Amino acid sequence: MSDDLLVQIASLPDRDNVVVEIFQSDRQLAEVYYESEEEGVRIQISPLKDGVIDLDLTDFISALIKAKSNLVNC
Repeated sequence: MSDDLLVQIASLPDRDNVVVEIFQSDRQLAEVYYESEEEGVRIQISPLKDGVIDLDLTDFISALIKAKSNLVNC
């Protein structure tokens, strides 16, 4: 991924299940999680205080697909 997106599994104290976090450098861009069969896989986008996020669309989609795959395989 040319935007150096990091996709990592995390176990957070406020979640019942593991989540997958997506980072660009040291900024968390998103958290992908699975709550229930009814809700499916969800994503929370982290807002920035200092502007906009500019990413290559293909890289971000690849990161989301990897995040979803990591959740399904947990």
